[in-house]
Amino acid sequence: MANNYPVRESKDVRLCREAVRKLAVACHFDNLAVEELALVTSELCENAIKHAIEGTLILDVEKGGRILVIRLKDRGPGISDISMAMEKGYSSVKGSLGLGLEIVRRLMDDISIKSIVDQGTTIVAKKFLPLTTDIVEYGLLSIAADGYLYNGDAYVIKEFDGDSVLLSVIDGVGQGLKANLAASFMGRLIKENYRLPTAEILEICHELFKKGKMEGGAAVSIARLMPGKLEYAGIGDTHAYWINDKLNILKNIVGSVGNYNFKPPIVQEIPLSEPVTLCLCTDGIRNLLTRPPMEEFSDVQQLAKMLYNHHSRSYGDVTALVAHYKLCDS
Repeated sequence: MANNYPVRESKDVRLCREAVRKLAVACHFDNLAVEELALVTSELCENAIKHAIEGTLILDVEKGGRILVIRLKDRGPGISDISMAMEKGYSSVKGSLGLGLEIVRRLMDDISIKSIVDQGTTIVAKKFLPLTTDIVEYGLLSIAADGYLYNGDAYVIKEFDGDSVLLSVIDGVGQGLKANLAASFMGRLIKENYRLPTAEILEICHELFKKGKMEGGAAVSIARLMPGKLEYAGIGDTHAYWINDKLNILKNIVGSVGNYNFKPPIVQEIPLSEPVTLCLCTDGIRNLLTRPPMEEFSDVQQLAKMLYNHHSRSYGDVTALVAHYKLCDS
């Protein structure tokens, strides 16, 4: 059940801050996250006191406490340009509205703003509890090619909604610094735009890479593991598998992100009725032909090590990202 707290004067900020601390501890957020939530609450409440006539802080949880929700509703002048207000350093005539919102955006996992000029603003900020091992376990190895200082591969692990995760491996064309810059650039874009549909994320990576006049391109695999569903799209020579009692291949299309031969991605959706192990690999790992002996591994990090020890090529960067996901349709 949501709890409401009035926000009218400075003493209310302290009461709201303590309330969110208490709720965060009850949800098992760690000490750093608790203090981040307290800071966000302070910024939102202080902004409401500075810029609005009155406000209300509403604290709630979703998905059994895996998501903590801070909602601030105020009655006041509203925000005429929300995107500008989110910019660091932006100030309204009354004070530091933009700086506060930038802090909220940086510390929270999800933020939405609705505002009507001369009526008021509602800000909803969410923080996701890190996924526990009863939901997902990870294994990872990512190693630069022999003789190169920079790894031309990159990877993304972006948890969201308290029960889901986006995973990606990116293989920049070639090796060394140029490949590293390409892969790292696309990795940042994927992480920043994780809420968008998978095909749209790949299209954004392609368009912004070209617009930035960067050299090369990348092969990219993106997967989402969500309760009861696996979603996947891949372009180029990365390769991916989902494993239950057999080895299942996830298909990539030919092409390259950021290069002339980019093609519209095809998104595959697989319903999950049982726990599943997902493997994403760059081309430094040879294609798998048979199911790995899963029963021999005590955890998925051992599977990632096996992929490197027994399937890596003698050249090129190597990345194996593995996840064992346990939320499925009953």
